[in-house]
Amino acid sequence: FQGTTYKKGSFVAVGRDENDSLVFGEVMFCIKTSEDFFFLVRNHKSVLIESLHVYSLVCSDRDSYSCIRKKDLLDYYPLPAYKIDGQSCLCLKHAL
Repeated sequence: FQGTTYKKGSFVAVGRDENDSLVFGEVMFCIKTSEDFFFLVRNHKSVLIESLHVYSLVCSDRDSYSCIRKKDLLDYYPLPAYKIDGQSCLCLKHAL
């Protein structure tokens, strides 16, 4: 969409939680209408691992889904998850 490729399993930054920690959405489905672009995502809280400069994902509720517009994302770049010591982690492309 507009030069950016989104695919199932990639992650996008969807917001912040009550503790101001980043919340990421795992893309489950992309929906394009004639006027807009939406994502159905599974929400994951995150914990910053400062020594590695990555965010460790915590999926506390496997049924926490949301539908969000592309323009409402904190950042539109899709992010791949990496496994570090058995944990799924994300590395941001730039500061949020």
